[in-house]
Amino acid sequence: AVPQFLRARELSRQRTCISNLRKIEDAKEMRAMELRLSNGDPCTMADIVPTYLRNAPTCSAGGALTSMNHGVNPTCTYNIAPFAHVLP
Repeated sequence: AVPQFLRARELSRQRTCISNLRKIEDAKEMRAMELRLSNGDPCTMADIVPTYLRNAPTCSAGGALTSMNHGVNPTCTYNIAPFAHVLP
């Protein structure tokens, strides 16, 4: 029973983090449209919080989220297979 619980917990953390990565990506897209920015323009968390996101999203597994440039998917530093936190 314990291995199934641990797997379910990791899957839940992965899904939560991926959802947060999507929120960051959506906020970046809103910012890019509003300011007429193009791919490659820099974007930090400070650029999107609190204007486009109420709070800075966090990784439930303890990884660090970064927003990256416009046109590049945000990332999480939690990369333990098979539960890596990356946008599909």
